[in-house]
Amino acid sequence: MKLKHDRYRLTDNDSPSGFAACLKSLGDVDNAPARTVKTRFFDTFDWRLFDNKVSVCVGSGERDPQVSISNLASNKTVATIHSDLPTGFASDFPEGRIRDLMNGFIDVRRLLPRLDVTSRQTPITLRDKEGKVVLRIGVEKCRVQIPGRARTVALGTYLTLQPVRGYAKIDTKARALLQTGFALHPCATPLFIEGFKALGVCPGDYSSRLRLDLDQAMTSNAAARQVHLTLLNTMTRNEDGIAANTDPEFLHDFRVAVRRTRSALGQLDKGVLPAAVIAKARKDFRWIGQQTNQMRDLDVYLIDYPILRSALPNSYKSYLQPFQDYLIAQSRKESRRLAAMIRGKRYLRIRDNWRGYLTEGFKKDKKAVQADMPVKYLANDRIWKAYRRVMKEGGMIDNDSPAEALHAFRITCKKLRYFLEFFRNLYPPREFGKLVKSLKHFQDVLGEFQDTEVQSLAILNFGRLMALAGVAPTETQMAMGMVAESILLRQGAARSMFFKRFEAFSRSAVKASFAKLFKNKE
Repeated sequence: MKLKHDRYRLTDNDSPSGFAACLKSLGDVDNAPARTVKTRFFDTFDWRLFDNKVSVCVGSGERDPQVSISNLASNKTVATIHSDLPTGFASDFPEGRIRDLMNGFIDVRRLLPRLDVTSRQTPITLRDKEGKVVLRIGVEKCRVQIPGRARTVALGTYLTLQPVRGYAKIDTKARALLQTGFALHPCATPLFIEGFKALGVCPGDYSSRLRLDLDQAMTSNAAARQVHLTLLNTMTRNEDGIAANTDPEFLHDFRVAVRRTRSALGQLDKGVLPAAVIAKARKDFRWIGQQTNQMRDLDVYLIDYPILRSALPNSYKSYLQPFQDYLIAQSRKESRRLAAMIRGKRYLRIRDNWRGYLTEGFKKDKKAVQADMPVKYLANDRIWKAYRRVMKEGGMIDNDSPAEALHAFRITCKKLRYFLEFFRNLYPPREFGKLVKSLKHFQDVLGEFQDTEVQSLAILNFGRLMALAGVAPTETQMAMGMVAESILLRQGAARSMFFKRFEAFSRSAVKASFAKLFKNKE
């Protein structure tokens, strides 16, 4: 028989002594002294655990801290670890299956405190005539709060039944007695979800994915406004995480929002917004993007450091350590500069003036002849033109094309990709998704090609800077040169793979799908 582990909501008048008295006919009942237990629930900023139906919490009471990982779908505890989460990264978990599991869920993100639950718990134990434990019951009164905030909310009183294997009959009798004597309201929702609801927190309220709700009937002017406001909100949501350097994904999401904004200004807004507004915004957002370049590069090298190190023979691996130390030192310095930029007058003025224009000054311009055009027609036109440009430029690339040609082509592909992301919900999801997947398939190879060239040159440049600073022994410079060479080997493979994947994207079936979805019928 599958054992149950049920939780019920009680009335505030129900007491542990009342439950003990109710169960006396089944055996000896022990009421342990009440104890206070604090449990903190964690998730990433973008709710990766919640999205994967997983919960991670750290409980502390009379015992040492204990990490519990639970599967919300099956309502089972996957693992229990007698530890804490000192950094919140996957490296806090013991090596092996559990760490691999967490790496798969959170990657480079940091687990953040999301909810604190304080419960006054009274354990009740039922024993048979021989003194064996046949049933465990817990009564707890809970309060919840958002970590770091003073406000607490009473969640209620709960009864938890914990059957003991081999005593199913006792469990059945106990349930019948309790349900007869008390008003038990079954609770299927996990406690922390109830806590979020009580505090007005909506799990999943942030995602790095672009979420737009465009309507085919809305004007291009209104659609552009929604696109830009959504991207601006993403930037704003990530500011605190960037300033605190909480984890590298805050800056990554911020930069993606900036790039999408710049793409929209250069491609989507032409003929929709006033030319002067576009020119000013393009200059402002170009500056913001430039301010974040160095920090993102350092983040990437620190994230990729284990991979870079793995390319070396074992005898050389230790020589690369000064490179990691240098990256960490530079990252701390750049993080302070970036935090000052995010809090600085110029950035805040750009951000607030842009929001003011989008919310209050967003007016039609006589020269913006496409402002009143239905957004679906505009989307078709821009996507079809971007697709044709991709096909033209891609078809011109051959084995003799310089690296610059592939880099420029990658930018062209990004513009098409951003258009597709902006207007996703205007098209049938299944067919649309296939086209995005086919584009991404060879776009990833272009990214690999460019990244390998940039990284190999950057590592050699880091070596020169470290030598000038006196922190790069000869062995370290040799190791860095070997890493740079191994990266370039990947570039050749990426170039070869590009032709195969672009050929697949060039199939007549893909072209027919693009024409069907996006070619306007004049």
